[in-house]
Amino acid sequence: MTFDRFFHLASYGLLGTAFYAMVATRQLEPLSIALFLAVLGTAWLIDHGVIKWALSRGLANGLVFAWIPVVIIEWRFLGLSPVQVIIHFILLAGALKLLQRKRTGDWLWLYLVSFGQLLLAVGMVAESSFLLVLVAYLMMAILTLIAFEIRRSKAAFVARAGPAGAGPMRYRRIVRRGTRRSLEPRWRSLGSLATLLLVAIFGLAVPIFLTMPRLSRQAPRGGILAAEALSGFSEQVRLGEVAQIKLNPEVVMRVRVRFPGREAAQRLSWRGVTLDHYDGQTWSHTGGRTLALRKTENAYAIDARFAPQGVTEQRFFLEPLTVHTVFAAPRTMFVLGVNWLFRDNADGLWTEPHPTRKLEYRVYSDTHRPTPEQLRADEEPEDSPSLWVSLTPDQRQRYLQLPPEHDPRIPALARQVVRGATTRYDRVTRLERHLRNSYGYTLDLTREEAVDPVADFLFHVRRGHCEYFASAMVLLLRSAGIPSRLVNGFQMGEYNSSADFYTVRQSDAHSWVEVHFPRAGWVAFDPTPPAGLSQYGDGWQASLRKWRETIEMAWMEHVIGFDTTHQLTLAAGIRRWLTSNHEETLGWWGDRTSRWLAWWENWRESEPGPGPSAGEAARDGRRAGPPRARWPGWAGGALFWGSLALALLGGIGLFRGWRAGQDWRLGRRLRTDPGAAALQFYREMLQLLRRRGHFRAPHQTPREFAEQVGLPEVVQLTALYHRTRFGRHPLTEAEAREVRALLASLRRVPWAERWPAWRPRRTRWRRGGGTAAQAS
Repeated sequence: MTFDRFFHLASYGLLGTAFYAMVATRQLEPLSIALFLAVLGTAWLIDHGVIKWALSRGLANGLVFAWIPVVIIEWRFLGLSPVQVIIHFILLAGALKLLQRKRTGDWLWLYLVSFGQLLLAVGMVAESSFLLVLVAYLMMAILTLIAFEIRRSKAAFVARAGPAGAGPMRYRRIVRRGTRRSLEPRWRSLGSLATLLLVAIFGLAVPIFLTMPRLSRQAPRGGILAAEALSGFSEQVRLGEVAQIKLNPEVVMRVRVRFPGREAAQRLSWRGVTLDHYDGQTWSHTGGRTLALRKTENAYAIDARFAPQGVTEQRFFLEPLTVHTVFAAPRTMFVLGVNWLFRDNADGLWTEPHPTRKLEYRVYSDTHRPTPEQLRADEEPEDSPSLWVSLTPDQRQRYLQLPPEHDPRIPALARQVVRGATTRYDRVTRLERHLRNSYGYTLDLTREEAVDPVADFLFHVRRGHCEYFASAMVLLLRSAGIPSRLVNGFQMGEYNSSADFYTVRQSDAHSWVEVHFPRAGWVAFDPTPPAGLSQYGDGWQASLRKWRETIEMAWMEHVIGFDTTHQLTLAAGIRRWLTSNHEETLGWWGDRTSRWLAWWENWRESEPGPGPSAGEAARDGRRAGPPRARWPGWAGGALFWGSLALALLGGIGLFRGWRAGQDWRLGRRLRTDPGAAALQFYREMLQLLRRRGHFRAPHQTPREFAEQVGLPEVVQLTALYHRTRFGRHPLTEAEAREVRALLASLRRVPWAERWPAWRPRRTRWRRGGGTAAQAS
């Protein structure tokens, strides 16, 4: 690979990675993506001389200024978001620069633009897959900057060499040949260097990330992004809107659940909005919102009643949404992690919308469900003063409301189904079983707009989705005099066993019914058939999807959600680990250190004093021994120089051991791979000769260089190199030992040849008249 090809590959790889980061923000339309890809391809052909045409600089600058009115039109008249307008302008400026004949400054300008694109994408993309884009960008940036510096240095070096007539002809020829050969990069070496630099960057970045002070992650980043709005989660919902989002597989939230004690996991639903009023076409909430709840010790208390079975902890990670809903399991007790919290009189929870950021919060709920026997016994009159949960007359009227033109067939069907039931629970379960067993489930529903959709579902179509089943059950219950309401939310989601959380998608949207009981309060019932509940596969695709969700969850929990609380928790965990697991070890080392410090201070005292045995005797209750005299003056110096000598001997031993291991590896390679081993020991020979001042010129053959040096070791090693490298004859064991012995002989450089060899070379280089070997 030529150097120019490598430089252009690295540069266009950097620009392409930055452009992919912009595409990942989902703010670019397909036309813009296709046009910029076409510009990248055209610029590549221009740089390689395939296309002779190039955009002039004056025309490019004029087009940039001419685009300013287009920016105003896109923003003020076409209704594009400010982010899209900025992205269009950045892509236009980059495209105009790409289509020119690029100089050194132009490449630097393009690199800075690509970095700006990456920074813009960082603020808009929070998925874990962006980490791969970031790693790829850093790798391409390292390769590009290395190649750019080599290219710039090569141009400056050739320029300093002067015109064709300057200097000796031999020097110019060798400089040009040597420069051309030495500056051709080996992509494997540069790739290894870039990988090491990338690892070093992350090695430095991780401690900074863990220790840097954090701002509150609940602070908004600015309303410049438009998040998706979920249908069916507002104060007014038209019947059928939930079916629109059930066809969308996009992730809405991820939930980590911890059940109380040893209680087995149960199937939960994430409660969203409560709807109580039906006008024949639309459900709405008429209870209104209360004022913001007051936070107490970083938590909002919703229902402080005692939970005898324990509470279920839920940790929600919501994607950016424009809805105000706080999702939670039924009978919410406490909420933590939101800045503001509202509660309506239908147990709905609301907060500020989060269209530009992910929302993380915790919920503690009493998910214990009364048994059928307890619900059958829950038949006391609702006006009894001993009731735990009661409805006011206004609430009772609201939860028994029926549309003005209520179809009379619905009350008749309710009476027919509940005939013979003696308790409220039996009447509710009969209606639930009737809908679940007598009607079919489908999302492809056609109906007449003029008639009541619930009556059309019950008596004509007899097929529908969860919203129709729940609406029909509410109207049947109210026709039977039982207070009830409709709830929109989500099913529990797909369980990911590798990271212990549930992934909730828009396709998990669900509607169910809550029925009021005098003592138990609101209890959930679900008339939707099993076909309407989400089913998840177990094949290899599901496994890959779960692993991807695991990485996404780890990214959100430990990177996006890493704040000051997590920092303090991490520090406390490290401290507990040190004190619990290493308390004995640390205590031993601390005791020994204190003894040595006391011993050292005792010997440094100018006046005679008690030795270490005095402290031990005082600690053990025994009589101290006689006072110890001070060390002589020469003792401290002897201790220091003795320790230094031992350290030097240890270093020499380590070096000799490393050299012996290197010789052993060389001998093994000589037996297994003669060609590669020949290159290895010949390069080592050249390195040893450079220490003596012998430099091989690029035009010299190995044999000519050996004759020039004149050392017998060099001649013998060169002969063995030729035999092994080009003859492909493996060395015998005796020859391998001979190679190691010859290299060891060359390592023993005479003292007279170590330093003086460098001074003439530096002087001659400054004068510009060095020999061919020194010039290379």
